[in-house]
Amino acid sequence: MEYKSIVLTALITTAIGLSGNYIYNKVEPSIGLKIIPSSFGFSSPDDDLIPVPRKLFDMTKESHYRSFKKKEVNYDELETVRNISIEQISDMEKGVVLSRAWLNQHALDIDKSKDDINYQLKKSAIHGHPIFEPNQEFLGMTFVKLRRGQLSAPPKNLDEMQHLPNMIPVKHFETDKHWEIHGSLVKVPFPYKTLPPEQELLTKNIVRSFSRGAGENIAHFTNEYIEYASSSILLAQKIKEELEALLVNSSRLSVVAIIENTGDIAITMKPFYLANLTNGEFSHSILLRAVNTKRSNKKYENATPHFLPRADETNYLNVKPGESKNIDLISIDPLEDEGAKINNLYNTELLKLTLHGLTTEDIKFNSTPVGFSRTIYKDDRNFLLAE
Repeated sequence: MEYKSIVLTALITTAIGLSGNYIYNKVEPSIGLKIIPSSFGFSSPDDDLIPVPRKLFDMTKESHYRSFKKKEVNYDELETVRNISIEQISDMEKGVVLSRAWLNQHALDIDKSKDDINYQLKKSAIHGHPIFEPNQEFLGMTFVKLRRGQLSAPPKNLDEMQHLPNMIPVKHFETDKHWEIHGSLVKVPFPYKTLPPEQELLTKNIVRSFSRGAGENIAHFTNEYIEYASSSILLAQKIKEELEALLVNSSRLSVVAIIENTGDIAITMKPFYLANLTNGEFSHSILLRAVNTKRSNKKYENATPHFLPRADETNYLNVKPGESKNIDLISIDPLEDEGAKINNLYNTELLKLTLHGLTTEDIKFNSTPVGFSRTIYKDDRNFLLAE
């Protein structure tokens, strides 16, 4: 019995000693994290409604291509109207150039038609007119003036062209109430169903002028287009400028970052981060929050902010050891006045972005500064081109 007791005591003592030695020599798990900003831009939440300034609202109503239906719209609608403005400016500038070129090319024939009531433009001259352009910019703007009662009457009325034969085919659809003249490649419709009687007669005059080659009248309608398009270009440019200023001020900083766990234990990041943007003496800090990019991409024109918070609006990020995850971040508040400075520096120079994040244990991790620029930075260019 005594021998067994001694052996048991020795075994227990040995076990305790080994256990103590293990505890004493145990390596503490390391905590390591890398934050790497990978992209930078401007955006806005889908449900973020932006008030449209009265000046901009009125200008879009005056334009012929797009107006706001509501006085608060989302970011995407602002971008859409801005992009439409750019397209319209391009189309109108092209239309003005083509119209002026056509007038210059056929100036002699136009003068002859003023002096000779029987003189008609050649078929090739009519077919070459911008009204037959595939994008129908000339036709569209002419009809805008027509509907608004702004299109003036041409020198020759319908009766004065009655004796002229058709130079190109024309059809009249009485049931649908529209005319159609045929160019060499394009059929041009002239609907008059919704027009008042005086505008209906003016529509018929346009059709007869083009189909019968009445040069003086065609020149009149062409000059009307040039005048209206030129003023509309200036309006569209002002709308574009106002929209761009509003977009910049209403934008929020958008950052995509890579979170890499280089340690031995899982780490959970809080959903709020701090971005520090620098360029020389410029320095600006912006609070960001994590957002869920897996939500539907469908855009709602009448979107409104949620009354109550949703689970996907607060995104903690858990990263296992050896794992890397992407995270999408957006600034909590719009950039407002700082937006123009940030946008200008990004477009012309180099912005350095440092990202700061917190774990649920309140351990702070910082990224190294990462440069972002619309064009390649001169130091990078020199380094890449160096032999």
